Amino acid sequence: MFSAISMDIYAIRDEIISPYILDPRFEEYLPIIPSEFAYVNFTWQSGVRKYVYHFDKLESHNEQILEVPQISIPIKGRIPKRPKVFSVKLPCSGHGWGIARFSIGLKIEPRKSKPSEGMSLRVTLRKECAQRGPDQECDKKCANDGWCNEDKICQCKEGYVGQHCQTALCYPQCMNGGNCTAPGICSCTYGFQGRHCEGGQYASVIFSLNTLDTVKQMIQVKKL
Repeated sequence: MFSAISMDIYAIRDEIISPYILDPRFEEYLPIIPSEFAYVNFTWQSGVRKYVYHFDKLESHNEQILEVPQISIPIKGRIPKRPKVFSVKLPCSGHGWGIARFSIGLKIEPRKSKPSEGMSLRVTLRKECAQRGPDQECDKKCANDGWCNEDKICQCKEGYVGQHCQTALCYPQCMNGGNCTAPGICSCTYGFQGRHCEGGQYASVIFSLNTLDTVKQMIQVKKL
């Protein structure tokens, strides 16, 4: 068993798909789903209004590595009124190892009216498949407060993944060459700042300060 990792990613609210879901680079912002995780859980609810759904696309882009995704609920049905969880299973084929992309397509419509505009959701994500077995020395290798279970496999603390719990997860992923040094914490490269290293204001501030220093030096030279 491996620790779960929870992330709040709102796909649809008030019949509108979240803008970042529609961003062509959306999958780049999300971490690759590690090999240790065989499924992803989603929570959804319809609220007061009644909606029906249809998963019209479940596709693996490389079935040599990853089998076609499977969902734990019927392909078509009614969205529950109260919050409920369903799973998307991501079975590795066992025939190849690497990172495979997969796509999920979902249509949502009001139960007794015309289809709502913009209620067709398309998401492409990435899943790692790697061959990892028991490690007899895992008690010496589990990092970041992970521990070795009875099967000689590292069980990771929430927010860490990898055979030896060596990798921290950040969402969105650290941008502009930044590194995820702890769960949700990015260490930015020179010139960038922000929670996800998305901003370049630090560089402009340094430039302004350097320019000011140069002006001061010129003034001092003139005084001499």
